[in-house]
This record gives sequence, C-alpha cells and structure tokens, in this order.
Amino acid sequence: MKWNRAERWTDPSRLHSLLLAVFFFLGIGAGVVCAGRISGDVERELTTYLTDYLALAQSQDLGISVVCSLTLLYLQGPVLAFLCGVCSAGILLLPLLAAAAGFFPAYAAGCLTASFGGRGLLLALAFFGFRCLVTVPCFFLLAAPAMGRAAALRGLSRGRRCAAFSACGRGCWLGFGIVCLILAVAVSAPCAAGTIFLGRELTEMDDIARFGAYLSDEKHSSRNTVSSYLRDTTQFAEYLHNYCDIDLREADSAAVQDYMDW
Repeated sequence: MKWNRAERWTDPSRLHSLLLAVFFFLGIGAGVVCAGRISGDVERELTTYLTDYLALAQSQDLGISVVCSLTLLYLQGPVLAFLCGVCSAGILLLPLLAAAAGFFPAYAAGCLTASFGGRGLLLALAFFGFRCLVTVPCFFLLAAPAMGRAAALRGLSRGRRCAAFSACGRGCWLGFGIVCLILAVAVSAPCAAGTIFLGRELTEMDDIARFGAYLSDEKHSSRNTVSSYLRDTTQFAEYLHNYCDIDLREADSAAVQDYMDW
C-alpha cells in the first residue's frame, strides 16, 4: 500500500499536471501584480473593447471573420498545447503556455477591478468566466498528455518526427477532436451572456470613461485628479445601482443629495 501511494505521487503524468498547475497559478499571480500597475488609459481601452464586443454580440449579422476570430480565441490555447506534444521543445513551451493561460484572464479581471471597483470584478466574471470555465479544463486535458509525449521525445536524437506522430494514437486524436468540438460549440455562449449581463454596465462604464477622457483631454487635468474623479464617480454609480436601482443617466438632484447624506 505504501509503495502504491508513493508510486502514485511519483507518476510522471501527475508530476506533469502539477508542474503545469504551478505555472498556471504563477501566471495568475503575475497578472494580478501587473494589473495593479495599469495606466489611466487602460480604463478607456477596456471599455472600448467590451463595448465593441457587446455590439458584435447584439448584432444580428455576424461576419465570418468575427466568428473565426472568436473560434480562434477559444481554440488557440488547447490547440497549441496539443501541438507542443509532437516536439521535444514542448517540455519547455507547455509550462509557458500554462502561465499565459493564467496571466491574461487574471490581468483582464484585475484591470477591470482596478478601474471599476467591485462591479468590474462582476463584469470580468460575466465576460471571461464562461470562457475560462471551458478553455482552462480543455487546456489541461490536452496539455498534461502532451507534456508526457514531449518528455518522451526529448531523449530521441533521430526519427523525432515519426516518433512524434506515432506517439499520438487514435485515442489521442479522438480526444483532441472532442475538445475542439466542445470549444467550437461554446463560442456562441459568451455573446448571449454579454447581451444579458453587460448591456447596462457597459453603457455606464462608457459614460465614466468618456468623463475621464474629457477631464484629461479637454481640461488637461493631472493623472491623480482624473483618477480621483473617476473613483468618486464609480462609487456614486455603485450607490445608484445598489440603493436606487438607476444608472448615472437617470440620476437627479435628489439622488445626488441622498448620496451626499448617505
């Protein structure tokens, strides 16, 4: 029993999965740290990106280029992980891919939270949550076996290409096909989620970002002044949303007075 337990913990597949998980969480930590150092222009860039994406989601006629771009966004991580398993360099590339898979969602969520407070975190969950819920498990399902294949190929000096393709048996390709099918079907879900959950919030975020652009471009206010005004405006918007069930465009003098007395 003891030998079986020790063997289980020293199993190469488990060690590969653990290594990828460590790099994944390191990427998350790096994303959070980098998000804490964002500049003032990032807020407007995020708002523009989310607004444009929502406009595409609400459009009745999505071009094939848009559909292909969304499909590529979902497939790129798992597909790259699978391809890394057919070369010995995958032993180094796969941990970097795992770190990138953790970094970019964490950085985006951190930027939204830093720019828009608690509502930014909810927006990040609504916008990126489903994608990560689907793509991260699919990535690890393909990356862990690919890590084993890449490690096996590392010691081969000849016939690497033949060995790489022979290492991918029928089950390997079947799993890859199933993952790609799941990801392709999942592409349409974020559009519906964005339309349902993000419409009102994005409109309000756009108003706040435009106010920040007015302060910096027209009034030539300093970064600290702009940051202070945007922070106060965001807090006011959260108050209106939580206690008055209205947005900034619906606020009147009475709502402002209630907020000041709050």
